[in-house]
Amino acid sequence: MVFSDDFLFLAIATVIMVFVVWVLRRLMSKAEKRRLNRVDDVDDFEAVPTNSPHRNKRRKAKEIALISIGARFTIMRRIIIATGIIAYLFIVVLIFFDRIPVTVASLMASAAAIIIGIAARPYIENVISGFVISFADHFHTGDTVVIDGNYGTIEDISISHTIIKIWDWRRYVIPNSRMLQKDYINYSHPDQYYWAQIKFHVAYGTDLDKVKSLAVEIVKKNPYFGGYEKPRFWIMEMSETSMECWIVAWANSPTEAWNLKTEVRTELIRAFQREGIKTHFQNVSFENNGSSKTEA
Repeated sequence: MVFSDDFLFLAIATVIMVFVVWVLRRLMSKAEKRRLNRVDDVDDFEAVPTNSPHRNKRRKAKEIALISIGARFTIMRRIIIATGIIAYLFIVVLIFFDRIPVTVASLMASAAAIIIGIAARPYIENVISGFVISFADHFHTGDTVVIDGNYGTIEDISISHTIIKIWDWRRYVIPNSRMLQKDYINYSHPDQYYWAQIKFHVAYGTDLDKVKSLAVEIVKKNPYFGGYEKPRFWIMEMSETSMECWIVAWANSPTEAWNLKTEVRTELIRAFQREGIKTHFQNVSFENNGSSKTEA
């Protein structure tokens, strides 16, 4: 009768374990499909546009991202199956524990505690964090982020670590357990739009209407301007020697915003040189020949 009850319990546990594994695999397949579709929709895999030495860099980046996602979810499926098998064996051991010699049971428990508690702890933490990252919707491959002061794109999310491709093409590798604890800015979630701010200074006595007109026209003529609304001009601060101005405009992506900001700054300097507009740093005045002079 005892054996009958034990085998009945084992059969029920088997059915439950198979069902749980099946549900988890279904959820994982849906999550994988969402991430694969999102990679197909990403146009820029670089934080800063550049003609890199790689041929077909966009296609190559997309292929790497798709392969990485497939490999990550394949490993996760295998881990789920392995975990299910281990849990099933653990249930079997519990059912027949009273029939196992005490010495053997103690040795098995001690060995498992040592392996899990010491040797495998960092890996297990990263793997669990990798599961959380894969199912969460905080960031994805191809997102433009700032993390630990590094501006770049998420190039790869593996089961154990995340790789950030910094704007200068260096790689910043973060274990997933630490990645979950990081504070970061995501410029691509939930969308790619970027409200770019360009800051500059002008001296007191400057015709602000003229400065505003110049700045707005420069932005409107730039090819990276999104055009969703007219650029906005604000005075943000007043120091002893100058006024801090902002020109704010929409761009379609963080990459285009980078180009918009750098090109607008360049054109603003040229306009200041052309118009003789005084700027910050002890009223430095740009001359038409490109040189500058300091006025008392």
